[in-house]
Order: sequence, then structure tokens, then C-alpha cells
Amino acid sequence: MLSSIVKTAFAVALLVGGASGAQAKADKKDVEATRAAERTGAMLFAYDQAAWHGTDKFMTDVASSVPASVRGYIVLPESGGRLRVVFYADKDGLLVAFRSYRVAGGRSVRALPAESGVPLDATGVRMVAAREAALAYVKDNALPLCATAAPNMVVFPPNQNDQVVVYVMTPQIENGRIPMGGHYRFEFDSENRLLSHRKFSEGCRVMKTSMEGLGLAILSHPLDGHPTEIHGFLSRMTPFPITVGLANRDVWIASKGKFEYAGRLKPE
Repeated sequence: MLSSIVKTAFAVALLVGGASGAQAKADKKDVEATRAAERTGAMLFAYDQAAWHGTDKFMTDVASSVPASVRGYIVLPESGGRLRVVFYADKDGLLVAFRSYRVAGGRSVRALPAESGVPLDATGVRMVAAREAALAYVKDNALPLCATAAPNMVVFPPNQNDQVVVYVMTPQIENGRIPMGGHYRFEFDSENRLLSHRKFSEGCRVMKTSMEGLGLAILSHPLDGHPTEIHGFLSRMTPFPITVGLANRDVWIASKGKFEYAGRLKPE
């Protein structure tokens, strides 16, 4: 039986019209943007997984009865690649940690009871402000999500440009069905002013992880000339590679968060 990579390569060969007609290399700027998307996608996946496992433990600890004062969660980096999931609450106008959990290796979850009631530091407060501003923007501008459930949220700590990046993503609410659309990114400055925002797709395509046939997914992505972090993120959730066709007719294969250039589609 052919592996998923081999079957994907076969399908891509049909798309690009064979290796002899395909461009051998992607443009340098697109390669650099793609490698950056790989790194961001890996970080996005790690934060999302930490939030998922932390939430499972949190819901067990509170017996699925979340106090009204709890407003959400943020994920903070720690040494050794560990992440800390903080469920925060409003206590007399002050944001404090209600429950905190350390997540290691993507799955190992340990409660940190000593942090309960401790006020969030300046970074945490800023991340919460950006998180709530992004949610408000989605609601106020009726940005479409592809599920009726509350969106998944990932907030990165301030980056090298002192900006906080927030992802608002349609959650997976059904096993075996991954939403390819309804994902957004927001960037905020040090004063929590919105600098930029974008969508990552048009429409609400759903990918079935039980897809038969060649065992691959082909996505048309006319919004960019290179794959994005969302493609890398989604490829970590599918058991088969995702073939991404771009605005400049380049084709990339995304598999477990990594991108490989396949060629450029021939002109029609």
C-alpha cells in the first residue's frame, strides 16, 4: 500500500503536470515566510494542546461547574518547553489566577494550587486585554465562525516587536471533522490598539479525517503566496498530508507541521 506522502506526491504530479514542467524552487521570500509559518504553527499547536489538556483537568477539578467570576484562560511559557495554563477570574476588579496548571510534553498536567488567588502580572493582564479585544472585534463585526460553540483562543506573550498576537479559531466539535475555515489573527500594540487583523480562509470547509481514496486533502488558498501557520497547525491534526495550492500557483505539501515545496501549476 502506498504511503500518504507517496500518494500525495502522485496527486501533486498530476496537478503540476509532471516534474519537468514544474518550477524547481519557490521564491526566496516565500520560502522564508513558509519557514516562519512552520515555527508559528508549531507554537500555535503547542499552546492549543496545552489549553485543551489544561481545560480537561480544570473541568474535572471544578466538577464542570465554572464560577461566574472566571473569565477565561491564557497560556504562558515556562522553562524547559513547559507551558502554564492560567484560568483567571475577576476579584473585586482585579484579575487573579483561579486555577493554574503546568503542562509538559503536551499531555502531562500538574495543578499549581499555590498560584490560586495570585494577581496576574503585567504581561498576563495585557494578554487578557488583547484576548478580550479580539473577541469583541469578532462579535462586533460579525466575523463568521464555522461552529456554534465558543471559539478556541490562543494568545502569545509580547513578541520581539512588543506586540501581542491573538488567534480566534473555530473549534473542532465533532470527532473526525476538522474545520478548515473560521480562523483569524489579530495583532495589538503595547497600548492594546489593534494594529492588524486577517482571516485565513474563505468559507467553512470541513475536513474529514476518515477520508478514503488517495488519503490526502487538497486546499485552494488564494489569500497568500505561501502557506500560513494555520495550514501548519491543521496539518498536525490530520492523519494525511494537506496539499496547499496558492495565489501564485505554487503548491506546497503540509505534513505534521512541516512544509515541502511541490512545484508551480502550469498556466491554464
